[in-house]
Amino acid sequence: MKRLPTYFLPNLIATVVVGIVWLFKGATDQELLANAAKALDFHPWSGWWSATFLGGASQAPGLTTLFSYLLLKAFIAPFGAIVGSKLAALLAALLGGLGVSVFLNRWTDDARAAWLGGVAYILGPQMALRLGANEHLPVVFAMVFAPWVLWALLRLAAKPSWNESLIVALLSAGMTLTFTKLAVVFAPLAILFTLHLLLGKDAAERRDFLTGLGRALLLYVPLAVIPLLPTLREVAWLAMFKFDPFVAWQQNFSLKSSLSWLDRGNFLQQGMPVGFTADMGGFYVGLVALLVGILALKLSLDEEEGGVASDFRLVGALKVTFFGLLLTTWLSAGPRSLAQGLLEFLKSATGAADLVIPLFWIISIGQCVLLWVIWPRHAYRDYVRVAVMLVYLLVPGFRLLELFPFAHDIRAPWSVWQVCGSLVVAVLFGVAGSIVLARFSGKKQSAGGLALILVLLLSGDYSVYLLRYATGSLQQGTYPAFEQICAQMRQLPENGNVFPLSGRYFYLQIPQLTGKPIEQEAFNSYFGLTWRRALQGALMTSPDTIRNGLSLLGCGYIFLDKQDPNTPPDLQNSFRGLFPVVAENDYFAVLANPGSLSPAFLARDFVALPRDSAALVTAGIQLAPKNLITVETAGVDPSAPGFAGQAKSQNQIELLPQFQMKPGTPFVRLPPAQSGGQIMDFQLPENASGWIVSTMAYHPDWTAVVDGKPSEVHRAEGGLMAVALRQGVREVTFRFAAPAWYSLSLGIGLLAWLAGLGILFKNRSKN
Repeated sequence: MKRLPTYFLPNLIATVVVGIVWLFKGATDQELLANAAKALDFHPWSGWWSATFLGGASQAPGLTTLFSYLLLKAFIAPFGAIVGSKLAALLAALLGGLGVSVFLNRWTDDARAAWLGGVAYILGPQMALRLGANEHLPVVFAMVFAPWVLWALLRLAAKPSWNESLIVALLSAGMTLTFTKLAVVFAPLAILFTLHLLLGKDAAERRDFLTGLGRALLLYVPLAVIPLLPTLREVAWLAMFKFDPFVAWQQNFSLKSSLSWLDRGNFLQQGMPVGFTADMGGFYVGLVALLVGILALKLSLDEEEGGVASDFRLVGALKVTFFGLLLTTWLSAGPRSLAQGLLEFLKSATGAADLVIPLFWIISIGQCVLLWVIWPRHAYRDYVRVAVMLVYLLVPGFRLLELFPFAHDIRAPWSVWQVCGSLVVAVLFGVAGSIVLARFSGKKQSAGGLALILVLLLSGDYSVYLLRYATGSLQQGTYPAFEQICAQMRQLPENGNVFPLSGRYFYLQIPQLTGKPIEQEAFNSYFGLTWRRALQGALMTSPDTIRNGLSLLGCGYIFLDKQDPNTPPDLQNSFRGLFPVVAENDYFAVLANPGSLSPAFLARDFVALPRDSAALVTAGIQLAPKNLITVETAGVDPSAPGFAGQAKSQNQIELLPQFQMKPGTPFVRLPPAQSGGQIMDFQLPENASGWIVSTMAYHPDWTAVVDGKPSEVHRAEGGLMAVALRQGVREVTFRFAAPAWYSLSLGIGLLAWLAGLGILFKNRSKN
């Protein structure tokens, strides 16, 4: 039996310690249960449409977190949503730590650096913030791949064969399909490491390495690019951040100043204006890691100047790691340059403590000194160093990163720090720690009392972040009360979607616990369809539009999170004044909307609008009390039965005189569809005519069959589906039919993965 490597046990111990604390922490208001709910609903292999969230949406955007959802499904099935999700995340943390150890062991051939780096990765601020605080599991799952990708690049550089190219492609594709955004922001660090490997080779070796990288890119296409093609098509219709303060988010969710390297738990900048700091970004290198790194660099430089032999691989790794740290800092500054951040900090630092300004200048100037010192020796070195330093200070690197595919809509530049910063800080601690400890013990010693003391010092330094594993649970009684109210909601009659009013995430379990879909969410509403989001936003303008808008959206119930700090009492009271309470406890209330038009209704009279009439969404809601619907048509036919008016301009509607003073024919709500999800089959009453309007979200891939004949699906009320009916129609079937190439892309990806893993296993068995 093959003996486990020495670095396995320290990584396992660190993971177990974290698990003991975090595994039994109660439910929180963060993203774990939201991720679990989304994972349980994910099913593109059996149908590309889900009616569960956002009023209905395509499953294709979920491919960007495909592997995250599959892993969660595998663990939730036997262990339940909370425990299963946490076990999956703890396994990821262990694999991530082992990845750092394996990578460092190969890169430096130093067992001590390997286990120190792996433990630092597991105990680091980013892991604690992503797991213990934010519980953003796809980030952690993607963090697993980062060190393994660098390890695969090392292997490819040493032996540029097809097999090694396949390993690079599989790991890179795995990261892409686990969380595409994190793979994108990790790319610059991977490119930096690749350049480091290229510079260390002669011309022939460099050519072979580049050939191997080309093969890896070729293999990456069927493994990751082709499976994501459906997402590329859907992005054009997604709301993304069109309705949100995208620029303000980028400004807020970014590194504000270099002082964040040492700002433990946001302590140093606590006197700064509100919103200046982004503590959840956790841009913390740490006093221990930074001091150990600087000390190791100084010792190495002193040895180089004195002509003393040193461990070339460790010293080289240390310098490259410092380059990675500076690159990550540069990119994490977001839309502003580091110099702009410096000036903004100085303008806002009037309320900061006296110690803050000196520390700020030490770190700011120290970064420039560090860049100057570690730059490699070559001709015109000083000129290049000056140029690079000016770029570092004056050019906003994040704007260059946004030129990457899938990077233009990254709202939080701290994502760079999550995946790159977490890795470089852990590697810095491992490499620098081994260099420093080598002065007191054997250079290849893998463990020892001094190394353990160093880890304990690091843990103490990170304790403010590690505490997040034990804190942040919901107020006692909240989650049992949520389960209780969901049990009551399950007994309520089917009346359409649930409209939740809460800024907390656990309510995404409502569909699973009640069988009723939810209309909106605070979790990732940017995956909703643009026109549906516009309709949701338009209804919040007045009490009448709230009532009418929710009825048109098919919302039969309103879920109130009574103790949610993000839902003001005035807002809750305004909804209570509009709708009756049908279930309530100390924490939650459920209101009923008897006017819900779910799942579909008949309308006789309509107003014709041109295509993409987003500006007239509010006007459409205001016409609902007149029993008029708005329908987007290719042209206007005033002779059409039920024609009541048309758009006069981009934001004005002109009604026919007879409809200006009196309402149209009342809407007729239809009974629930015979089928759900991908197919909705409606039986119509006798003499039905006009329009059938489904409260499901409109999507270009919905089709309709009227009495066996295909019929055009129109967009109604800005975000619903409508089909014209001739007199005497008895049956209408809506069917969601995504393009066949969606499933083909997914199938090609599956075959590519099976083939790739099969070849890898076969080659390994030969060896």
